[in-house]
Amino acid sequence: QTFKNNSMKEADYKMYQHLHHVESMVNVDCEIEAHFTDLNKCQSISNLLSEKLGPGVSVSLPFCYHTRGSLDQLRRQVGMLSIHNARQKALEMARILHLSVGHALKVQELETSETQGSSVASEDEPDLNPSIQQRIADTTISISSKVSVCFQLKPSKSKKATKLS
Repeated sequence: QTFKNNSMKEADYKMYQHLHHVESMVNVDCEIEAHFTDLNKCQSISNLLSEKLGPGVSVSLPFCYHTRGSLDQLRRQVGMLSIHNARQKALEMARILHLSVGHALKVQELETSETQGSSVASEDEPDLNPSIQQRIADTTISISSKVSVCFQLKPSKSKKATKLS
């Protein structure tokens, strides 16, 4: 019920129940696996379940990962952003030269790089019980793209020439 109240889709969580017979009693263990895209929502629901169910509940730390589609989307965004940044830089340079920037004549991706994890992590002693922040840092992926873009330069239209026409 907590997941539904917090706008979680049924496809984003699974519930497993395990029955154990202890003497004359039946012990029911319930395991819930949930997939979150928002860490704040994950922590909020975890805290809510812990408060509602008390000491009888154990909430494990999240396992962080990237879906294949999200990484592909991020790679495309980085490529488009690097071209956008190249155009912005060309506009600033053209303004100094009193020219205007036309359409791109040539676009070439020179280099892309991806790094995963934090550079602060010590490889000598791996942390056997990492915190949530460390888990996020370890799964964070940084993508950079270096592009070369050749733009058409055109004479800028002066205000005086426009008034004379």
